[in-house]
Amino acid sequence: MILWRSRMGETSSSVARSLVGRSMRIRRRLALCFLACAGLAMANAPSVAAETAAEKKEAEGWVPALRLGVGVHVQGLNGSASSPDSLDPIRNPPTLPGEPDRSSANAPGDSAVTEFIRVGMRLYAPENLLGEGAPRLFAQAGVETPLDDGFIAGRYNFDVDILDFGTTTGDVSDFCPEVPPTTLCSYEARIFVDILANWHFGIGSDFRLPIADGQYHIVPTLEYFGQAFESEGTFGVTLSQGLGTEDDPRVISEKSQTEFIHGVAAGLGLEVDVWEADWLAARLFLNARAAWLLTERKASFSGMNPTPTVNFNQANFSAQPSGIVLTIASGIEFRWKGRKTR
Repeated sequence: MILWRSRMGETSSSVARSLVGRSMRIRRRLALCFLACAGLAMANAPSVAAETAAEKKEAEGWVPALRLGVGVHVQGLNGSASSPDSLDPIRNPPTLPGEPDRSSANAPGDSAVTEFIRVGMRLYAPENLLGEGAPRLFAQAGVETPLDDGFIAGRYNFDVDILDFGTTTGDVSDFCPEVPPTTLCSYEARIFVDILANWHFGIGSDFRLPIADGQYHIVPTLEYFGQAFESEGTFGVTLSQGLGTEDDPRVISEKSQTEFIHGVAAGLGLEVDVWEADWLAARLFLNARAAWLLTERKASFSGMNPTPTVNFNQANFSAQPSGIVLTIASGIEFRWKGRKTR
């Protein structure tokens, strides 16, 4: 049989269970990290309150901030493979009692569930731009780099053995790209998608909550969202003359160009101030975002067989990420307040 990358041998259900389990563990770690840091912020709250009670803080002007975080990316995938030179890859279920199920089909792929690293910038408008007590506006931009790649977007499997026909009518040459004495053939294909990067820029509002001396903030955002991805397709057929003979694999492999897709995103965050000095402040954040991709998402590409056989010279592939991307992230922000003169 064809030797694929190790993860290709996994079943769709086992891969899905593994991805869901890993995603749940990551979410728990993010939540525990944020809760622990929020607890630290609460412990420091009296000191911050004492400072503000002692003196009235001046309203900040334009302030830049650096944001660093980690998170989880979730996105559905879909892909297909076909060979226009091969025999019709359609389902052909049994029509007679005892006849084998000589069927083939493209099976669904997995979801792209991966951790990512986020680096971003935020520019805060003056605190009282909209009036005292009003939310503080800001503009922000960032880039996310996923830590995993090679997600399976689609599967194709088909096996036929002439010995399975028994006394029923049929010929292996009806399904295989070689005439007898070939007695067995097996088609197998995988379509992979690599999410290379996500990026975003947009605006938001910082609503300071009237608790814990205003350390907690609710932060909605509206942004442009972009994504770059690549696809790789591998389609092979393994020919055999039966038991005790050496298999003869023929493989078509091809990569797509880098695809760029664009959309919009809306997010909501909970942020808490944890440290402040004359010229620098730190804040923790936990936010969730949903993005809707609005441009064409489908990548189509073809490959040729380096060892051509009868009826198996070309393969066509397609890969299509889902139009909805969900992310959840936590991290820390360092806000430059400006060095004050005495």
